[in-house]
Amino acid sequence: MEDALGRIAHHFARFAEIDGQDDPLYRALAAVIGGDAALMGLLLEAPPTQRLPVLLLAALHERILAGDPHPLAAYYASVGGTRAPDDALPATLRDFIQREDPALRAL
Repeated sequence: MEDALGRIAHHFARFAEIDGQDDPLYRALAAVIGGDAALMGLLLEAPPTQRLPVLLLAALHERILAGDPHPLAAYYASVGGTRAPDDALPATLRDFIQREDPALRAL
């Protein structure tokens, strides 16, 4: 499991540095998730070839679009949010993931 989390952490670091560089929110989310084993652990539910940042980031976005209102939505322009990533984002993200854990794992 530790080896799998190491690969996932590498993917999130790469996403934050390269793939997500044009989107401040996704870059910040990738940095937070990539530094937290519990959050990265959600991807262990996926087949090994699908354990990529985009899968979890898309699942988070889907839950923002479909779920009950949550402070994390303030960061998503797609639902009218205008808040830039800030020091509150990590705790807000963790709270959202805790609340949406079963739905995220199912996705």
